[in-house]
Amino acid sequence: MDVVFVIPPSTYSDQLDYSERKGMPLGPLHLAAHAIKNGYSADIIQESIDQSIQRLKEVVTNETVIGISTMSGFQLGNGIKLAVKIKSLFPNNLIVWGGAHPTALPEQTIKSGLADLVVWGEGEVSLLSILRNRHTRLFDNIQGICYKNGDQIILTDRQPYTDIFSSPPLPYYMLNMDHYARKMIIGFNRCYSIMTSRGCPFYCKFCSNASSFWPNRKMRYHSNEFVLHDIAELVTKYNADGITIADENFVINFKRVRSLLESIQREFPGLGLRISARADILSRLDDRDLKFMRSHGIVGISVGIESGSEKMLERMGKGTTLAQIYKCDANLSRHGFYKTYNFMTMMPEETKDDLRKTLALIGHLARNSKYTPYPFGALSYYIPLPNTEMFKMAIENGFSQPTDIFGWSTFDTINPEKTLNIVRPWLTSDLARVTVQASDLIIRLNELFTGNDCDKDGIDLGIHELEQFASSI
Repeated sequence: MDVVFVIPPSTYSDQLDYSERKGMPLGPLHLAAHAIKNGYSADIIQESIDQSIQRLKEVVTNETVIGISTMSGFQLGNGIKLAVKIKSLFPNNLIVWGGAHPTALPEQTIKSGLADLVVWGEGEVSLLSILRNRHTRLFDNIQGICYKNGDQIILTDRQPYTDIFSSPPLPYYMLNMDHYARKMIIGFNRCYSIMTSRGCPFYCKFCSNASSFWPNRKMRYHSNEFVLHDIAELVTKYNADGITIADENFVINFKRVRSLLESIQREFPGLGLRISARADILSRLDDRDLKFMRSHGIVGISVGIESGSEKMLERMGKGTTLAQIYKCDANLSRHGFYKTYNFMTMMPEETKDDLRKTLALIGHLARNSKYTPYPFGALSYYIPLPNTEMFKMAIENGFSQPTDIFGWSTFDTINPEKTLNIVRPWLTSDLARVTVQASDLIIRLNELFTGNDCDKDGIDLGIHELEQFASSI
């Protein structure tokens, strides 16, 4: 085996509960596809730590490059545990780290001693160069990597964005696809995730896409032919009856949206689609465009609302207004789209008044969304991401950046009150407490939204309870 990509569990436990998995490992699938296209053998492992080690023992040879892909927080902690075991078992194999966290902090990651190389940014081109040079271990001419030469840390120049227009087909056969099929109340028995583009031109100050170190703001698109082939694989081989298009902003180029949706419905009539889009863009679409989307397969739309406070929307650089959010919601309701609204809280400079405004907005959206199954999730708790504008705000408000990779592994969103002083020192314990209580109320309210047969009176009571709580804080 030439290269194996290992994905650590992203939960607090080092075990992997497949019932919690939301989507396929699209990044490693693309990396594996490029390796295979260029004549290399590849595999993907996404199991518990013990199961991952067992699988590695079965496939790793002396020449295998072992890749570890991770975000910050719990997944990073499990990645560290994996890397320690891997280095002990395979001391002569090249270990390469990549993903969101190593991209943000490549030098700190290489200092850990748990990686021989770090790939920062997109890895398709860098990976091929690493595979070609794995025997000589001469990496100085490879862009987009970080490594140690003696005591010196070498950070090479940035790798250009990957040209994804004519990407190779994804090797889904590497995965047990039953583990990635989602049954959804909106009518899907086997829904899978794909991506048809990369990048986001907007500048949300909390988001890694707007990083000053590796900004992912350039929009790039897969060809319609690639997307159709991707969907055909999922429909014909794995019985997909729904597709989640996991692009950052699917409707940013409506000419392309129209062309792609026409092609998908021509090839796969009746196939249901879920997408993500911004509230400001959805608020500007006219009824003709919205009707076209609804009649060409799109049944559900996820929107990052983030906050009901104009002040916080401005602080976040979100680029949307409350008026646009209300208009977006009215548009989606009028055309019968199922909605998923996402919110973020515990940000620097956020106050109880800002939280109250967010809860008021959630109450308003809930009243207009009774036909939609589960329109809200729990409130997401902000985590400072390096090289973003809001990261600077976090530091100005008392946050201290961890000095090594191990410190980042304690960052969590499960019990924010326990990690208050480490992750969000600007929060008072009182504000943290009421935010967690509000999140619990939203979770309970969300569970009442079961579609057209929901208990509407129960929902009204839940909204009333949420609004009463908001007025009491």
